[in-house]
Amino acid sequence: MIPNFRPNILQYQVIIEGYEDYLGDYHPGTSSFEGEIPCRYELNNKANQMTFEDGKVYVYQYVVYLNQNCREFKIGDVIRLLNNGCVIAEKQVQGFHRGQLNAKLWL
Repeated sequence: MIPNFRPNILQYQVIIEGYEDYLGDYHPGTSSFEGEIPCRYELNNKANQMTFEDGKVYVYQYVVYLNQNCREFKIGDVIRLLNNGCVIAEKQVQGFHRGQLNAKLWL
């Protein structure tokens, strides 16, 4: 049996800002999670640190491996990790790197 290379699912938060319509009525914004991006996440058990683009050093909790052609993620994006349909974590992106063979997120 061949193991699944990307057994987990990543979802990203989409925020729609509130707005005022032409009658002056305010409509509040909404947020939801979208996407079914295959991934593999690993817990940072060793308290490894990483220096990211903003120059700060972070102790990240998860590193997430994605396919190389995945969407672009920005620092501060909120993502959700799922394993067999159960939410494992909901974290902010601390760093993103697209390599030659895959992409990585640090949460």
